Amino acid sequence: MSIRRPVLALIVPVLALALAALADEVASGIPEGGAVPPFKVRAITGDEAGQTLCYICKNQGAPEAIVFARSDNDGTTALIQDLNEYATANAEKGARAFVVLFGDTDTVDAWAKRLAEDDGVTIPICALDADSADATAEHYALNQDVPTTVLVARDNKVRANHAFADEPCAGCVSSVHESFAAAVDIP
Repeated sequence: MSIRRPVLALIVPVLALALAALADEVASGIPEGGAVPPFKVRAITGDEAGQTLCYICKNQGAPEAIVFARSDNDGTTALIQDLNEYATANAEKGARAFVVLFGDTDTVDAWAKRLAEDDGVTIPICALDADSADATAEHYALNQDVPTTVLVARDNKVRANHAFADEPCAGCVSSVHESFAAAVDIP
């Protein structure tokens, strides 16, 4: 009896924390195994700036990280910078990444330019036009209350889905990075 109480005293708080973490999970984005449908964006930065194109089509099933961001904050910037560095360093393995920003045109354009100019992001930063934003969000099952959703795909199938109800933390960035690395390193 005396051994059970200390063991239970350790297990109960751990279980409570685990259940609380599960309760805080949010759903946003196509689930693992789901198909990644093509969609058009307006490129704001990079060689294709000003053009409307489909990066899903252009990447032709290559391993890719797709960031859907609604909120400009330090955690999202750190996440985008990390994916930018990884995609750039692993381009010879086919790694691709792009960012889709949600918001009004002036805000999104300024945010994209700051990411490119001040934060050194070289992966494509894009926006959806007003006519297609709702349809794309619906096709991608994006929760409008979730500020950042990252889909990691390969062969146009979702390999990992990361949705952040709050600003992504350092551990969250590492988790997305590991998912992206795993998708790139599949033989």
